[in-house]
Formats: sequence, C-alpha cells, structure tokens
Amino acid sequence: MKGVLSIIILSLTLLSCEKKVYTPKISPKSAEELLREQNSDINKNFAESSSENSDNNIINSNTEISDANSKTNQNILDEANQAKLEKNYTKALKLFLDVLDKEPNNTTILENIADIYIALKKYSDAIEYAEKILKLNPNNQFALILLANSYLEKNSLSIAMEYYKKLESLSPSFTIYYNIGVIYERQFKYLDALSYFEKAAKKTPNAEIYYSLAVISEKLKRDEQTIEYLKKSLKYNKHSLPTRRFLVKILLDSGKNDEAAENIEHLLKENKISDYQIAASIYKSQKNIKKAIEIYEAGKKLDGVNDDYIYNLGLCYEEDKNRGKLESLISEAKSMTLKRKLKVLLDKIKK
Repeated sequence: MKGVLSIIILSLTLLSCEKKVYTPKISPKSAEELLREQNSDINKNFAESSSENSDNNIINSNTEISDANSKTNQNILDEANQAKLEKNYTKALKLFLDVLDKEPNNTTILENIADIYIALKKYSDAIEYAEKILKLNPNNQFALILLANSYLEKNSLSIAMEYYKKLESLSPSFTIYYNIGVIYERQFKYLDALSYFEKAAKKTPNAEIYYSLAVISEKLKRDEQTIEYLKKSLKYNKHSLPTRRFLVKILLDSGKNDEAAENIEHLLKENKISDYQIAASIYKSQKNIKKAIEIYEAGKKLDGVNDDYIYNLGLCYEEDKNRGKLESLISEAKSMTLKRKLKVLLDKIKK
C-alpha cells in the first residue's frame, strides 16, 4: 500500500508541475531574417537609389528630374536612411514619403517605407506598399517576403501561405521552408508541418529546427521520434535549457525516469523550484531517498517554495525515518495546516 501511495504522490507532483516543466512553442522567422538569408540585393544605403534605373529601382519615366532636384532628393534619402538606422522611424517615414511624391515608382523607396511599417508593426500599411512594389515587379522577393510575413503576423494564414509558396518556387530556402511549416502547424496540419520542417533540416541542420521537429512529433504523439529530435537539437546546443526541459518532460511521459534524472541535473543550474521538485520526485520514485532529500533541501533555499514542496520533503524525511529533520520542518512551517500534516508524518515514525 505504501508503494502504491508513493506512486500516487509522484504522479500528483509531476502533474502539478507539468505545465512548468516546459510548454514548447514554435515562432516564425521575421522578415528581416528571411531577407538576410535570401542575400537580398536591395540597396539600403541609397547611394545609387535616385540615379540608377533597374527592376528593383524604377524611376517614373514621365517625371523629369533636374540635376539640382536629384541632388536634393539624394540628400533627403541620405537623411532618411540615417534616421532609419537610428530607428527614428517617424522621421524616416516622413522623409521617404516626401521623396516618393516625386519618384512614385522608385521601388527602393517603396521597399523602405514598407520595411518601416513592418518595424512599426503596422502590417496593413506594409501590405499596401508591398503590393505597389509587386505591380512594378511581380517577382520582387523583398515585397513577397514582406507580404508573406505581414499576413502571417495578421494570422491570415491562407494568404500568407500563397506568398510563401511563390517564394518557395522562386528561391527555396531554410527560412521559407520553416515558415511554411509554422503555418501548417497553426492550421493543425501536423504531417505537412513535419514534412516542411524536415526540408528545412536538410537545408540547414541546427538546434532550432530539430527542436521544432520535436514539437510537431509530440503533437503527433510520437514520443520516440520526439526524443530523437530533442537529442539532435542538444548536439547543436547542449546548453539549451528549454530543450533540456522539453526532453525531460517527454522522458517522464514515456516512463524513462532514469534518463530523465540524468538530464534534469543540467536544469538545476537554472535555479527554478519546479525543476528541483521534479528532480527530487524522480529520485524518490527510484527509491533513492537520500538523493531526493539532497535536491529538495537545495531547492528549499530558492524563491517560490510552497507548502506542497515542504510536505514532499517531509514525506522523504518520513521514509528516511529522520525525526530530527522532520521536527525542524514542523517548527519552521508557517501554516497550521502544514504543521498538522507534518505531525502526522512524525507520528508514523514514532510508531
């Protein structure tokens, strides 16, 4: 009966901490990350933005700009660029819009206006200017990326997917595959998400992609595959505490307590009370009471210790028949309810 009770106590402890162990989450890549990966040719320096005509920088052919005006525009663009670098987006936006009035088909200016709206999280405005760019150049990847990400941020998943699929056809990359996977995950199409994350992993294997694959595998209730992906993720970043915490959670769910205990030792360095409680519970379930007590006592010094934590330590003292330590817990207990519960454990030792 006592063995059954111990199992029940462990189960309750782990259930109470389950949400604290780790709730995995996948976040999409930003437009900036997409552009950086695509090695965009967009000229952010504007040294040539008003003097060159190209697919990415089209000056209105119906507008005659004198040398003097062109020089004035360049001065404004230089000032706008500097303001943008300094993240003074309000000033930069006003300056870019001023020049756009004179050069309405200048895609470099349109790109920067859209980019500023992204930085300001004004996604509807970003979409408006990105669509203007696509009218000038339907395959402009900068505009496609901004549109894809803006609709993703607005949670318009179907529209975002259309733009990502076009980007995939033009220039498939790790980040494009990754964000398509994110959309499928949000649409609860986990097999499709898994497929695209696997494509991303083949492009650029790293800790993040294997972590994301683990998240999807868990949703598909594939514990062994989840564990495999988490271990791969840790090979690329062995210091990742969120990944380690996620691995511990899956190992516990799979009944692999010994392996969970090995991994949770890494987590104790973060000094989270929930990690100490889970680690101690694991050792207690393995009948390693001395180790469980050691961990409980170390965690007792941390912030966030509650009556349940102290009671679980008391259970360990009771099982270890350590009257002195249990009496100390009783004297330290602040609530009468906890004192009474601990005295019950002390009485069991006396008997």
